[in-house]
Amino acid sequence: MDRSSKRRRGRRKVEYIDVVPSSDLPPLVEGELRCLLFITVGEIVWGTTAPARPAPVSPAYIRLRWWGEASDGTFFRPQTTRDDRPTRTRAQFGIRSGPKQMAAYFHDMGSVTFDILASPKGLPIGRVQV
Repeated sequence: MDRSSKRRRGRRKVEYIDVVPSSDLPPLVEGELRCLLFITVGEIVWGTTAPARPAPVSPAYIRLRWWGEASDGTFFRPQTTRDDRPTRTRAQFGIRSGPKQMAAYFHDMGSVTFDILASPKGLPIGRVQV
């Protein structure tokens, strides 16, 4: 038996919770649906540099707002199921432009920002740029 088959057998099944995307990509562009982009958010692992400081509130909300988007964004809420199986939240964004236009949009955007929130309407308690 090779190692790869051992790894496959030992994996825990991941449950996905689909969330409604706030817009298609690029935002405010209309046109034929050409393909899909899936964004998946897994668990949040809190870290701190100060040992006496408590970990932030959990579970938290993750907000994704695309460059040029006018709405409040797409909200993800990673959580753990009752039997401790990992749960990931994902959104399916429709792509409404061609590959060259999408590449130009991503280049102009520079990075995508995920805000970490304690509540959907609250102020960010953290931020991640990818």
